[in-house]
Amino acid sequence: MSHDELRLSDNERMTALQALGTHYAEGRLDITEFNDRTEKAAVARTLGELRPLFDDLPGGVPFQAGSLTPQLPVAQPSDASQELMELKKKGELVQRLDVVFSVVGGGLFFLGLMLGWSYSWLGMLAAGGAMMLSRAALKFNESDEKTFGKLAKQEEKDRQKRLLEANNRIKELGP
Repeated sequence: MSHDELRLSDNERMTALQALGTHYAEGRLDITEFNDRTEKAAVARTLGELRPLFDDLPGGVPFQAGSLTPQLPVAQPSDASQELMELKKKGELVQRLDVVFSVVGGGLFFLGLMLGWSYSWLGMLAAGGAMMLSRAALKFNESDEKTFGKLAKQEEKDRQKRLLEANNRIKELGP
């Protein structure tokens, strides 16, 4: 008996549905493809019926025949996606540094006020300077910052929408 003739368990079908939801949430499938594939996965009886649903997706079928050993999808990033990942990485680091510098600068400012330091305002000035220096050191300019902000907002909206749709679809088809 070939692996394609092996019958699927409910857990294997659910794993396939969840994997399709992940691929949809990551933007590999549009809503029509996602709906079509989840319908087929929900009624698949054998591994052979499930395999075509994952042929064009990284990692293939999300488990080994006869077991639930997950196979994680491996994607090869393109130059544009590497540039995007670098921009996101720098943007996230700049955001973290801004928080640290703001907390430290604000803390020094208020500590100085409480202790009566006449130059306590220098804490805030130093925080602003540190924020500017961090951007210069990371080569994260104003254009990058605007792009990062727009991307972050759009990605969050898209992600929320995809996750809600995937969750609703899995609830419709799941046990």
